[in-house]
Amino acid sequence: MLIKVVRVGCLFNKGNYENEKIELEAELQDGESVDDAVEELKGRIYLLADREEHLENWRRRKRELREMEAQVREARETWNKTRTFLVAQGLRPDAPEFPFPEADPGLLISPPDSVRVQTHAEERPDESAIDAVFS
Repeated sequence: MLIKVVRVGCLFNKGNYENEKIELEAELQDGESVDDAVEELKGRIYLLADREEHLENWRRRKRELREMEAQVREARETWNKTRTFLVAQGLRPDAPEFPFPEADPGLLISPPDSVRVQTHAEERPDESAIDAVFS
């Protein structure tokens, strides 16, 4: 039997009753071992899954950071109004400024290069693009 194409897929449990399937396919070259190709594809799948997990963690932390920034903005506005009142009424003319500086708005625009991954639901990945990710 001559095997020309090998396809390997893995299903990963993401929690909350969600699963993610990652599937890769490779065309065997003359003399290439099926077992070696399967192991190579498995390794790439697990690397992709790990990168996806890091990317999802980054996205979750970015959401958390945005929520905290909103809370700090609200606290700053409340403090500034309180400070203005205290100074205007002469109750606390030396009331300090809000203790935290403004957040850098460009802090988390894009994920770190080490976790940037593109996924396409119906397309098969371009093998040269995968090689670029793992090189």
